[in-house]
Amino acid sequence: MFNLLRSIPLAILALYTTIALGQGRSPLSFSLKDRVADVIPTKTLPPIPQKAPTAMQAESKSPRYLKRLEFGSALATSISINKEARADTVGATVIHRIMVRSEGAKCLTLKLAIENGKNFDSQNIFVYNPSRTYVAYTLSKLSDQGTLVLPLIPGDCAVVEIEKPIANKASVSISQVVHGDRLPLKEYSSAAELSQSCNVDLACPAGKDWQVEKNSIVKIITNTSSGVRLCSGVLVNNTANNKRPYLLTAHHCILSKEDAQNSVFYFGYEKMECGANSVIQGKSISGATLLANGYNGKIDFSLLELSEAPPAEFLPYYAGWDIRKNPFTQPSATCLHHPNGDAKKITVDYDTPTQGDYSEVDPFAGFEPNTHWRIERWEVGATEAGSSGSALFNSNHRVVGNLSGGIASCDDPVDDFFSAIRAGWDANPDPKYQLKHWLDPIMMGDSTIAGLSSHVTYVEGIDPKSVSVYPNPVGDGLIHIRILPESDGFKVLDGTLVVSLFDISGRKIGTNTYVKPAETFDYSLPTNHAGVYLLEIVASGRRVVKKVVVAGM
Repeated sequence: MFNLLRSIPLAILALYTTIALGQGRSPLSFSLKDRVADVIPTKTLPPIPQKAPTAMQAESKSPRYLKRLEFGSALATSISINKEARADTVGATVIHRIMVRSEGAKCLTLKLAIENGKNFDSQNIFVYNPSRTYVAYTLSKLSDQGTLVLPLIPGDCAVVEIEKPIANKASVSISQVVHGDRLPLKEYSSAAELSQSCNVDLACPAGKDWQVEKNSIVKIITNTSSGVRLCSGVLVNNTANNKRPYLLTAHHCILSKEDAQNSVFYFGYEKMECGANSVIQGKSISGATLLANGYNGKIDFSLLELSEAPPAEFLPYYAGWDIRKNPFTQPSATCLHHPNGDAKKITVDYDTPTQGDYSEVDPFAGFEPNTHWRIERWEVGATEAGSSGSALFNSNHRVVGNLSGGIASCDDPVDDFFSAIRAGWDANPDPKYQLKHWLDPIMMGDSTIAGLSSHVTYVEGIDPKSVSVYPNPVGDGLIHIRILPESDGFKVLDGTLVVSLFDISGRKIGTNTYVKPAETFDYSLPTNHAGVYLLEIVASGRRVVKKVVVAGM
């Protein structure tokens, strides 16, 4: 089925080394001294037959209806990396390398099947183009099926490199290759493959107030049995403020647990400057678990938990949300998204969205009536294929819905529909068909919560220096809390302050209320069990969260 071509000397093609996207080092093979003799076997795939777009693909490429983007052709493969790849030993590590070629492809995505991979570390898997100018790596925990989808690589050749201890018995094979007939990477794409000209970079003035929330926006690329599906999504907070990596997107983007497992989630894929050609390469996480979705697709949402929590270097932001009947206290709404897989864009409506029925644009979609927010007209930008699943924010910078679709385009930016979070909140009592069970795990009953930054210890721009908690670790059960009286970020304006302690799973341990507390006051821990806890301090509708280590008493 496959032809083994003559080995290609990569050293001739590689003029310089590139650090892997999402990791602070290059593949080990790049530093091998014998690079002149650095040749690897190459597998070439049979020609991909031209196929007419499916009805679903034709729909996604239209400015109407659902705004997912589907492209490419998938080919099942069985390429044993253990048996067919080049193997080099460096100390106690063996480096396996093999190249896959699908002639004429604009990009490739590969899926690995891993057996006996209990101790297999995905951080030692790299994929790159032959010239080594685009090197990718992904964080992941192996799925239950032992599969791992690798990040997309531009061009028709991709090199897979796996580094593992000699004693590791994991067996790895390439089980699927997707031949992409378009390329959703701005720096490699033609103008026709990018988003339309009316779309605005988040680095432009229109995005200046959204530089925190932008870090919650994710590009999703899913390997399916037929090709690739591309959508947008948003990392969301929950009432426990515990940084569980929950991601909200549209049900028509992630239809099943297999879709969730076979997706790669790209963070931080955006322009460095307004209108610039250069982009910041995204960091990625591969794989997720499907937690909940709209029952039989009647409500257009899917809630996932990523296989790994995005680390601090991803600068993740867990967006807040609002499920109130009227979440629009000011007449504006903002969408942050990846149209056509392009770098992050911002789209704005300066009016108040209205409750809408998606059947107005597509009577065959099957969504429950009046479960969407309708944008009658965008004043800035538009949405496109690839924007599905993207977040709609209100003026308080909280998510109120995710994009299903509509007929909006740059030529006529009217009528987009976002599935309302409140529609999927708790109408169905089964946790796998609702959001409440997951986004309100401590049953606070809040109708709106703030966002949470993972790389800082405060929420919604509160200065972390405003609040200090000591001693930390604590051993005698008594914590001193100090709030600076002149702080710009955190003030007890109404004289009332609430302190709550949560365990690491998000369960509330206890709450105390203080009226007109002194600048420094004491808080007695409601537990004597050693461990890591979250201390939440709320005043005047603002919140700061501190991590506290209890050493035991």
